[in-house]
Amino acid sequence: MLGSMSHSLARNVSPEEIELFNKLKEVGLLEDVLVQCELDLATLRAQIEAFRSRYVHAVGHLFAELDTLEHQAAELVAKRQPFDPESAERLRATQRRMDDSFREVSEAKGLSETFEPSDELKKLYREAAKRFHPDRASDDADCLRRTDLMAQVNVAYQRNDIENLRKIVAADVNAPDAIEGEEVAFGLIRAIRRIAQVRGRLQAIAHEIAVLKSGDMYRLKTKVEAEEAAGRAPLEQLSLELQKKVAEARIILEQ
Repeated sequence: MLGSMSHSLARNVSPEEIELFNKLKEVGLLEDVLVQCELDLATLRAQIEAFRSRYVHAVGHLFAELDTLEHQAAELVAKRQPFDPESAERLRATQRRMDDSFREVSEAKGLSETFEPSDELKKLYREAAKRFHPDRASDDADCLRRTDLMAQVNVAYQRNDIENLRKIVAADVNAPDAIEGEEVAFGLIRAIRRIAQVRGRLQAIAHEIAVLKSGDMYRLKTKVEAEEAAGRAPLEQLSLELQKKVAEARIILEQ
């Protein structure tokens, strides 16, 4: 009796249903990978920004002072040579450098110089990424809403703001799927599209991580941390060198 029932049930499962089951299983595995990759990307961004803040706090004011002195010297030269195109270009270049230096110092104020996310913070981020990911949007408006939510999540994560992240995660984020209908065929379409979305996002994350790691700030971060691990103090040494250059620039400007 049981054997005939099992045989009957097995015959009632269509090839499409079996394929849907396999696709949904693949979706689940890929989404787990995606959530971890999103966390890895957010952590890398936060660590780079934390080092940027530390770097600017350590030597940013000295760069700003040196750029200001060089700009003042360029102003004096430009006044003496008002029709010299090279002097005018040098003046513009020093102005840009000075503005950039002061902007970096201003942006670094109030930012943490370290980033060590707790297990709870990482758990909350994973949950938020799983629930709010823009790839799961049902339409353009839902995509914008999810993108905004993920931006809030990333800011809270970078600031180590567990309470705010917890509030964001607790929000109601249920949204309909892009493909409506309960039939197996519609479910199969949804699963196939979701697999393509996740794979596309995984490729984008891998590219962004590669770009971040090829950037000047990440390379500087890696170099500084390696020297500090060896017992040296590269930022303190750079600060001393910049102080010397500032003193020399003051003398030149006075002369």
